[in-house]
Amino acid sequence: VSQLADLPEQLRDALDAGRAAAGRLALVNGQVVYHEMAKGLSEQGVIFTDMTTAVREHPDLVQEYFMTECVAPSEGKFPALNGALWQGGAFIYVPKEVEVEEPFQVAIALEGDGTVVFPHTLIVAERFANVTCIEETVSLRNADQEPNGAGQNLNNGIVEIVAGDGSQVRYVEVQSWGENVFSFNTKRAVHRPDSVVVWEMGQLGSRLTKTYVDSILKGNGSFAEFNGVYFVSDKQHVDLDTLTHHIGLGTGGDLLLKGAVRDSARAVFQGMIKIDPSGQQTNSYLKNENLLLSDHGRADSIPSLEIDANDVRASHGATVSRIDEEYIFYLQSRGISRSTAVRMIVEGFFSSIFDRMSQERVRE
Repeated sequence: VSQLADLPEQLRDALDAGRAAAGRLALVNGQVVYHEMAKGLSEQGVIFTDMTTAVREHPDLVQEYFMTECVAPSEGKFPALNGALWQGGAFIYVPKEVEVEEPFQVAIALEGDGTVVFPHTLIVAERFANVTCIEETVSLRNADQEPNGAGQNLNNGIVEIVAGDGSQVRYVEVQSWGENVFSFNTKRAVHRPDSVVVWEMGQLGSRLTKTYVDSILKGNGSFAEFNGVYFVSDKQHVDLDTLTHHIGLGTGGDLLLKGAVRDSARAVFQGMIKIDPSGQQTNSYLKNENLLLSDHGRADSIPSLEIDANDVRASHGATVSRIDEEYIFYLQSRGISRSTAVRMIVEGFFSSIFDRMSQERVRE
């Protein structure tokens, strides 16, 4: 497709067609259907393309970073499967001291019955580079607004981020798979000194999702931030597993994750702050809050600390609660319907995390 306007509406929405972007890439079942990049970026040495093209046109760069530093194929069955069968995904390379002001937009779509996708995204930011990538996953619907194909679909994805000295990388994922998709993901950033990586994540779709998000803070003075929300309903199951691994001196971590659970859905969060003996002067925090909106919904929150250094600050917290009936009564007494009152309370619950998200389009 040569024009953005020719894409299906879902893909246009996922690519934020109405907003400025450094580049856009749309993949359907692993195949590129649209690609563009803002003029002037390639002259600065910036590379933004799909992984298949990257392997063909920039083999030395890809070979240096692809499944070498971040995620190894030997880690488990899903990384091994992706390593063997990967198809699609984005490759972003930003040379040293280059700042990309607008975000790169990536849409990864599933279409058809019994479809499997293995996207693999690799982001490399050299010294003092600055880049943002917004990745949205969607299941394309047919004319009746139903997901194409009622059978099970599978996503097995990997995201690797290599953050060079003093670089800043922001990676955003909006997961909006259809209700027939089983999704497994490994996402990992390796930090060099004074680098900052911000993860922003919205888990909204799929039948079942298991996602690992790891921040490996090897470089002294590096910092990892995580802002996440999930909203699950019907029989959805979302399982998020985070690791903030402090190896360097004076590193920092700040994780805030909030979720709401409705109907018979289930949310599981396992969060680990791990501080090595070399990780002195670490300052790390982790918090998970859950709101139960039904009698049958369930949320499990398992925050953990593993500390092998003595000069550190590390703390965690977790809550699972229902909406206070007094709040609802208060709003209803002012003429607001119950359903609107519940919605207002849920929006208020999530507001603190949306305030931390820098991109207005992501908050929306």
